[in-house]
This record gives sequence, structure tokens and C-alpha cells, in this order.
Amino acid sequence: LAIAAAFSISAIGQANDVELTGRPYIDMNYGPYLSASIEAAPGNIAYKGIAIRLDDGPGGISKGSEFVVFETDTLRMAAAWSGDGFIDWRSIVYDGSHGTHPKLVGERLFTNPVAPGWARPGTDQFEDPRLRGLDNKPYGPLPRDWGQWRGLFLHNDRVILYYKIGGVRVFESPSLTKLLSGQKVVIRNINIAKRDTDLVLQVAHVAGSEPKLRTVDHQQIAVYDNKLTVGVVGGTEGTKLEPTAEGHLRLRIPRGEPVTLKLFSSRIKEGFMGMFGSMMIQNSKPENLVALVQSDRERRWPESMKTKPRRMGKPGAFVTEVITAPDKNPYRSWMRLGGFDFFEGGDRAAVCTWMGDVWLVDGINSKPQEFTWTRIATGMFQPLGLKIVEGKIFVTCRDQITQLVDTNDDGETDYYRAFNHDAQVTEHFHEFAMGLQTDAHGNFYYTKAARHAKTALVPQHGTLLRVSPDGKTTEIIASGFRAPNGVCVNPDGTFYVSDQEGHWTPKNEINLIEKGKFYGNLMGYHRGLTEADITSPMVWMHNDFDRSPAEQLWVNSDKWGGLGSQLINLSYGTGYVYVVMEEKV
Repeated sequence: LAIAAAFSISAIGQANDVELTGRPYIDMNYGPYLSASIEAAPGNIAYKGIAIRLDDGPGGISKGSEFVVFETDTLRMAAAWSGDGFIDWRSIVYDGSHGTHPKLVGERLFTNPVAPGWARPGTDQFEDPRLRGLDNKPYGPLPRDWGQWRGLFLHNDRVILYYKIGGVRVFESPSLTKLLSGQKVVIRNINIAKRDTDLVLQVAHVAGSEPKLRTVDHQQIAVYDNKLTVGVVGGTEGTKLEPTAEGHLRLRIPRGEPVTLKLFSSRIKEGFMGMFGSMMIQNSKPENLVALVQSDRERRWPESMKTKPRRMGKPGAFVTEVITAPDKNPYRSWMRLGGFDFFEGGDRAAVCTWMGDVWLVDGINSKPQEFTWTRIATGMFQPLGLKIVEGKIFVTCRDQITQLVDTNDDGETDYYRAFNHDAQVTEHFHEFAMGLQTDAHGNFYYTKAARHAKTALVPQHGTLLRVSPDGKTTEIIASGFRAPNGVCVNPDGTFYVSDQEGHWTPKNEINLIEKGKFYGNLMGYHRGLTEADITSPMVWMHNDFDRSPAEQLWVNSDKWGGLGSQLINLSYGTGYVYVVMEEKV
């Protein structure tokens, strides 16, 4: 039964009179942005989408009415739209549905097709060079000499996108303004560093409608048949809008010194063109996004929550103590905990949630015990792995490994750095990226699930992946998994990976991994492999014993008594901890 209510607290971003629905995935305050695979239009999915709220108001992006979605593989502004629904919330992470992905809800202002958001540097070519999946669709990021996603910055509720085109630094931040009539206008504020060649930006596309160029109040604009109107101010001499007969609108930016420019988009009726031109003049002052990133800002999540420990079961050789999460919190964050790790000393941990958060937990060793939970990051794409390296927090998300950076030492993440963005993402609901571990050389490891009951499309489906210590390269270590639940890195350079039953995985299993081996899911991405190529698991497990094994761990503490130096299996399905009695013969 859905319920509606009003919620009022004093925290920043949580102002009064937020309408609640009783559905936690809609009522949660995600902050000003949310990462997901979002369908912008039929046949047009932003696989690594960053949806951004543009209008002011409390409650975060889910309570907004004006939005854009930027796609980080192609570096394109995939869509702008308005409406009270934001998205349809169809996804396993939201409403629990299978075989779905979210679609935008409302009226589209503009879209851009699945293709590079910028022409190949030094050319006018937009032909997509990316990996073609087995369905012949392009997946994964652009070549780095073409474009490279670097991450995003937050300044209060402003989102600043950071990427490079041909090695040239670009900062971009969407915003919103209004005409005197109240008509809303989407602004793309763009700062571009010095460049040695022309750059061409994809601005909008309307199939079958070539935009017409006009001048209003000495400002250049382009107008489509559906009244979509785009104007530009700023840039250097020669910056101009360029229409094509196929319905594309592009912006040419000549080579030269650093520039700032603004693109304005709205649906304008003929009698309001003068008002649109006046608005462009009034908003023509360039915005220095680098200075914005470096300026003072307020904390978004200033309130911490305290919880008490809870013990489970009867006293025995081992005591199970729960570090209780703040399920009731002022941000309405749905506390579905995923990966975690401890800082040096063990009194502080960092915990990610499937819904996109990272929280710090302090006081783990306090006496009497009391835990303090502080929210430090939001909006990420289903994070399910976390690792702390030399005090730095790295998070495994479906779209990338993200490094959380606090640029002003106020305790919150201001820069979501794309440490590694090589992930090949499709819209499939079961394509989880799980775990994050490191080896003695500083390499990172995580697993990526296949497509459940469907054949894999990209090489990374159903694999164990290794990322270099600098984040610049990704390598497939082993393949043939269905739904692997993280990775255990062994001292001898091998690995343990569990997998979940279904299809070509007849029962739950724990696999001892060797590089280059194939572990059984013939619905994975492969060519010519048969049952004869399958590497058998170390152990099969019946559902009655463990219906869903998670990650394996080596006990490297002397506080576990006789279990010291043993391999244990953590069960997602039962909540039990098992000893794995391995023996090499």
C-alpha cells in the first residue's frame, strides 16, 4: 500500500514540505545527481548516464522537475527533459523488477543519438569507433586519444563534469534559467582549455528536421521545426553553430586560447524569439568553472547518526556483533550495505550502499561502544565494492572504479575521480560489478557478472578483471562466470571466486582461479569453447548448505583462535561464515 506524507528537517538539501510516497527508492535524497543506465528515447540508452537535477528545491534529484543526462562513455549530453516523475524507477535496484532499466519520464527538450558527443579531434567525423558487442551495438568508452572521462566535481548542488577531448581539458556544468514569460531554458556552461585544433560538439538532433540558423539581437541561434531553439554566446571568433541536413546541430570551436561559452536550449514560439535573445544577453557573462570548483562550499550532509551494537545468538566460542546501520536517517537513505573496508587502526570504516552512498563509521573500538555514521558520498552507480589504499577510498561501481576525493578537507567528497573507466556496460539488470581487492603489487581486482539468462554481449561479461595500480589499464584474468560475488586474492597469485547456480552453473561453487582459464558459463562471451574447456570448481555447494556464497577471505588475525590462517567463506544467502578446508594434492 503506497502512502503519502510530508517530511521536514533542517539539514542542507532537506528543506520542508517534501512529498513522500512510501517507496524508499523514490523518497531517498540522492543529492543533485544519480548514475544509472537510463533510456533517453527509444533505441537510445545512456549506459553510463549521470542524471542531473537543474531546478532548485529540496529532496535531491528524485524530487526535481528539470533534468539532463550526460553519458560518460560517449561524452554526450544524451537528453534534457522536464516532468515531475524524473524516471520510471523500473530496475532491480529500485522497484526490484527483473529485465528492466529506467526510462526518463516527462517531456523531452532535446536528445542526442548514441554516438560520440564530440567529433574526432581535428576532424568533423562522428562515426563511432568503439567496441561492437555481439548485438552489433557500440559499448565501452571512446579511445583515450579521442575523449576521456575524468570525473565530476560538486559545488553545493552544482555538478561540474570533467573530461578531455583530444587531451584538451573540458569542464561543463548544466544549469537553468527562465525567460520573463516563465519559460525555462537549459544552459550548458562549458570551459575549454587551450587547443591546437578545432573541436566540434554535438548539440542536438531531431530526425527529419534540419535546423534553420537565425540572428536575434546579434546572437546566433538555430531553430527546429518543433520550436527547439538553441543559442550560443561566448567563445572566440569563428565559434558557430552548424546544422546538417540529417537534423544534427553542432558547434564549431576554433583552435586557440582557453574559452568559456554557453549554449541555451528551450522550446520557443515565434513571438518570444526577442525575449530569448534578450535572455542570452543577460546571461552572457562567462562562468569560470575551475574557480567554482576551487571556491568555498557548504557541506551537503552535515548531520551524523549514532547507533549502538547489537549481539546475535547465544554466547559461545565466537560472538556475533552487529555494527548497526542508521536505517532511519534524515536523508532517507536506503541502507542496503555493500562493500566496506577499515582504515588503519580499525576504529573507522568506510561502507558503500547499493543505492549509491558511501558512509564513514567511527567508534568501532570505542568503550562503551557507540558508532557514528557520516554520509560522505552519493549518487554513484550501484557500488558493491570498496577498498581503502593508503587512506584513499576506492569504490567499485557498475560504470567505473571511483576514487573519492575531499578537496577542501570538510569531510565530504567533492571530486568523484574516474580512477578507471574501462568498464563495458550494457543495460542488463544483472550485470553487477562486485568486490574490490588489491594484491602485493597494488593491482586492483573485481568481478563482473554476465547477463543472467541471456548470452553475453561484451568481453567483460562474466569475468575477473585486473586494473593496474595507476588505473590506466584493465585486463581479463579469467572468464566463464555467471554471477560471481567478489574475489579473494591469494598470497601465491591465484584467486578464489564464488559463482551462483543457474543455467550453465548447476550448483553454487567456489573456484580456484588461474589466469586464462574458463569457468563454465557457455552463455558467456567466447568463441568456439565447449564443455571440454570448462575448468571445474574447487567445491560445489548444495542450496541447503549455502544458497548464495559471497566472498572468501583469509583470516590474517590472531584474534580468531584456531581459525587463524584459515580460508573462510562468507554467505550472502544464509548469513553464515564457513571454513573452507582446502587441500592441495
